[in-house]
Amino acid sequence: MDRSDYRSLFQRIVSAFEEEGYPHNIIGQWTLPENDVEDMLDALLSKRPKRLLEVGTFVGMSTMLLALASDDDAHIVSVDPNYPISREMLSMGSSIGEVAHERRTQEIAKAVAQRLGVDEKITFVSGGFAVDSSFASRRTDEASDISVVGAEICKNYGPFDFVLVDGLHYADAVEEDLNLAASAMAQSGIMLAHDCIGMWGTNVRTGVKRFLLKNPEWGFTHKPYADVYRSFGTLFRRDQPPVKVNMRAAPLVPATVKPWLFPLVSNVINLLQPNGTTELFLDHSVLGAIKFKNLEFEGIKLGVASPNDLNVNLLNLTKGSILVSVGALDCIDDAKVCAVFEAVNRTNSNMLMFCTFPGENDIACTHSRSLPRWIELANEAGLDIRNADTLSIAPSRFSFIRRGASEPQSSALSAPLFLTADRSREIDLLFPIIDRYNAERVEEQWLLDVHYAAAFDKLLSEHEGAASEIERLKGERDELLCAISQSAIARVLLRRKLPNLSV
Repeated sequence: MDRSDYRSLFQRIVSAFEEEGYPHNIIGQWTLPENDVEDMLDALLSKRPKRLLEVGTFVGMSTMLLALASDDDAHIVSVDPNYPISREMLSMGSSIGEVAHERRTQEIAKAVAQRLGVDEKITFVSGGFAVDSSFASRRTDEASDISVVGAEICKNYGPFDFVLVDGLHYADAVEEDLNLAASAMAQSGIMLAHDCIGMWGTNVRTGVKRFLLKNPEWGFTHKPYADVYRSFGTLFRRDQPPVKVNMRAAPLVPATVKPWLFPLVSNVINLLQPNGTTELFLDHSVLGAIKFKNLEFEGIKLGVASPNDLNVNLLNLTKGSILVSVGALDCIDDAKVCAVFEAVNRTNSNMLMFCTFPGENDIACTHSRSLPRWIELANEAGLDIRNADTLSIAPSRFSFIRRGASEPQSSALSAPLFLTADRSREIDLLFPIIDRYNAERVEEQWLLDVHYAAAFDKLLSEHEGAASEIERLKGERDELLCAISQSAIARVLLRRKLPNLSV
């Protein structure tokens, strides 16, 4: 199925809604962006699932896409509170226009499914999947009248090969939906979460990462932030990643970030005056290539070391020293990380590390961790994690530097963290503690910086492209006007020379 097929399916669905009495301006509030349609169907066709679950029918736009694009013997179970359309749309601040206000969402979906001839492939279930809330009940603080039906659905229709989670976009609801769906997944099944990027991205990503914290056997990926208009995230079992998922085995160190690593590391060293400096790297030094002036870094290679070997290397760590890692810890397992953290505490040292959060495809690494997980590991070793971004020269402070097409804005090394067992007032002032209560907020703020920077970059690029096209058209206009003018002059001269000739 190529891009034209996506558009053809989409147009069939839009036409069916129009035939059902819903004008284009109303349908436009329900439709998925074209890029999301493409990504969802790409994921569907790569798995060719037989048992599908959709959390959040609404009026069935996604349901119809799944039904039309899936195999003939596939079956979809779609669950939704099934409120009147006016209640759902008005709670989201949408315009309902002059359409039938009291018609229920799944009633509309069933009618459209019949028009498209896919009604036998779909089972509609009214209720909440894992939570008894909706946009309407959350936003108006009204008592919910929703029955939770997810456990029964999982029992009667699972295990599922493919799950689309597009229900209530609050972090707790996303987490609960994923937890319940994961309990009824086939071994090679995948879950798609909508709106991981965009207006609801912070809520959805937070729910996803809470799920990952409790289910480390699952991985998570989404399109690069630089793509801006693609918002699906994919969850998969780590031992069976989808074909197009690429979690890096080595950290990405963008050329635009490298120049800011030196001043931040240098500033921290000047402030702390450590007894020694050691870089932990995966296969080759990152900081050594920057050519520190009077700072010599010892190096410990993590790539091939076992936890025992690493412990031996760290035994000789100078007391009161500082360890620095640029993405290397994103590529090693928890056992090695714990060995590093324990050595930092044992030698009364400090550590400055740059991390990449999980999610962004081809940017995040095999062991990229959320900030709450980093805090868990650090606290187990007797360390606090602190915010090194407060020095105002961390890479994330330069998110809005314009990048070229060859190196777009990304989340690579977007988290500068400082680890220490020291709780002195001076350290507190320099590096405020990030604890489990504010970790999600801090992480999402950094990722919002990345998202907005990518959006601004795209907007400016589009503006520059439009301005360039306008200048090109102006040039063509001027050339054409010049040619017309020259043609007119030529005709006048010709008439003067040949007055009896009709020109």
